[in-house]
Amino acid sequence: MEAKRGQVEDRCRVAEEHHGFYEAAGENVIVTVNGVDANDKPTHNEWTGKFDGKDYPVIGDPNSDVRSYTKIGDRALGFNVKKGARSLLAAASSSLPTAKAAR
Repeated sequence: MEAKRGQVEDRCRVAEEHHGFYEAAGENVIVTVNGVDANDKPTHNEWTGKFDGKDYPVIGDPNSDVRSYTKIGDRALGFNVKKGARSLLAAASSSLPTAKAAR
């Protein structure tokens, strides 16, 4: 049983590190994600779209075709990741208040 558990953990290992950057581009937003995968190889993907819940294509990610983002609040986003018609991930992300806002 221990060998099987280790094999599953190896297959499920996710990226060591990801950094996401958001940039305004007219009415759209560009989300750029750089990181390192489970094999320590660099990764890079980009998504350009609006925070309107609609699917927009992802470039450079072999694991997904489209993403959608929805603004949940002032400091939080919901997002969905899909490959083909299959939803792979639905999650939310929030940022911490700035030092000025925390005072």
